[in-house]
Amino acid sequence: MSVSSVRRSIGLLAVAAIAWTPTTVASAHSHPAGQSVRAPLAASVGRPAAAVRPPSDVRFYQRRVSLLGTHTWYQQRYQHHVVIGGWYAVHDWNSRPTTIWDHRLRVRGLAQNPPRVSPGAAAARVDFRDKRAATPRTTRGLMILPGRAGGPARLVWRVLTTDGSGVTASYVDARSGQTLRTVDLAKSAAPGETTLKRRGTVTPLPTGQVFDPNPVVSQQDETLRDHNDANSAVPNAAYRIVDLRNLGGRHTLVGTWARIVNSNAAAPTPDPGTGADTYLFRRSSDYFEQVNAYYAVNAEQEYL
Repeated sequence: MSVSSVRRSIGLLAVAAIAWTPTTVASAHSHPAGQSVRAPLAASVGRPAAAVRPPSDVRFYQRRVSLLGTHTWYQQRYQHHVVIGGWYAVHDWNSRPTTIWDHRLRVRGLAQNPPRVSPGAAAARVDFRDKRAATPRTTRGLMILPGRAGGPARLVWRVLTTDGSGVTASYVDARSGQTLRTVDLAKSAAPGETTLKRRGTVTPLPTGQVFDPNPVVSQQDETLRDHNDANSAVPNAAYRIVDLRNLGGRHTLVGTWARIVNSNAAAPTPDPGTGADTYLFRRSSDYFEQVNAYYAVNAEQEYL
């Protein structure tokens, strides 16, 4: 594939990575009365992270070291309870000023009444999806769920439920027993997309032949050499047949998350049995690189 196409593919990944990363904007750390701070706020403090004193309403949570710097996370507390969704972080970058990421939430109108619902009763009231496989359990300690749109905060029990659909967190009011909010934490891997609807008919997804991972890794052989894209340079075992997901159904490598824009773009061959598009090229063909590029970029975009 052309150099310009490779750059476009890399650009897609870069844009996706930037979009996934919390946006950094300059801001003061004041919380207007009655307003929850929902957007990540950051300010350059221009001094070492060791000199940054975290606010009094947070507690140390974890520290991570990356190639870019050291990242220290704190969890917001209110009246000794964890505030759900409230975070504060100090990013000590290696090559630029330290920044603060402030996502503390305003806690308003919290009733001082003691809880009426026990942790066990809270877990029993959660309406989970797969009752045969469910294992609800309540995390230790009451938590605070800030109200939406300036509404009052509530004392809640956090109930984690694992069932056939995945893992969910349900926040149950500690006084009324009402489930106030349910959040998916993880979803079980359901059977993958295996068909493509096209003009009222259903056919299997297009497939392609790729390296995933690269042959040196898959074959555990560091002696492999390119030999000018020769097919004989790589054993047949290094190839994989994979589904090419999210294609637009126009017999091209143009899809939702990635597109091949070469003027000599690869064209598929229909499978004799199913009629599905197949892109089964070997490494001596430039089309092989196009299929690899589409598959890899699409997979990264799906993950992000």
